[in-house]
Amino acid sequence: MLHNQLSLLYEIPSYIYFLIIAFCIIVWGVAGSFFDKKKVWLILNSVIMLVTIVAVFFITLFSREVQQSQIVLSPFSVFSLAKTYPDVYNQMVLNIVLFLPFGLSLPFCVKSKIKRPVMFVMSVSVALSMVVEILQYVFERGYSEVDDVLLNVLGALLGTLSYLFAQLINNRLQKRKK
Repeated sequence: MLHNQLSLLYEIPSYIYFLIIAFCIIVWGVAGSFFDKKKVWLILNSVIMLVTIVAVFFITLFSREVQQSQIVLSPFSVFSLAKTYPDVYNQMVLNIVLFLPFGLSLPFCVKSKIKRPVMFVMSVSVALSMVVEILQYVFERGYSEVDDVLLNVLGALLGTLSYLFAQLINNRLQKRKK
């Protein structure tokens, strides 16, 4: 039942997802610049980050049937597959969208503790995505692909643009005050 509902996500055109991504980056960046020093902002981002991690594992492992397991280590092989099967582009976009909330929330959670939050987000998203791909292989939940890791990290990095946008807004506001 849930698998059928999740499969509906593949029918949404890719450009809708790109609009959603752009909207999220802008809104989260603006919100981050205004609520940055508030404790509720840290709590909200922490909750979103944890919910995202749970959702990633649920969607990639528990919502799928047992199926053939295979490891694909050829980077960018998904692009040649997408030329033959255009529906693969939606799968690629969904891999990006899957990690977007993680990239939106994590830098706001760690910025006071980590000097380079963007690098930290990239490192953690690589590790998290690799764990997901390894578990998919171990539990026979489909293909474990390098491309999935790359697309997941891209999604997290796109999410961190909101953090950079918030910093830009804060810097501009500080300059105006001077």
